[in-house]
Amino acid sequence: MTDEELNALVEKKLLARKAGIVQALKTFNRSPSAKTFKDAENIPDRLLGQAMDDIVAEVLQKTAGDVSMERPAKKNSGTTGKG
Repeated sequence: MTDEELNALVEKKLLARKAGIVQALKTFNRSPSAKTFKDAENIPDRLLGQAMDDIVAEVLQKTAGDVSMERPAKKNSGTTGKG
């Protein structure tokens, strides 16, 4: 993927979670308490984590076809069996 594609993907996925993050922060701002503080702290973290999962999944999906692996040697191919 190009830099432009990656930047667009990150922006798109983060913006998709923006409303939830803003709502959690607004709720805390309106009524600061231990519960709303926890929500204000945890919800954005969770939403950002979900956005990052989406980003990584899409990048992996788009680049999986480009990955090549050499066939690994057999585990004991370097031994003669004599000890």
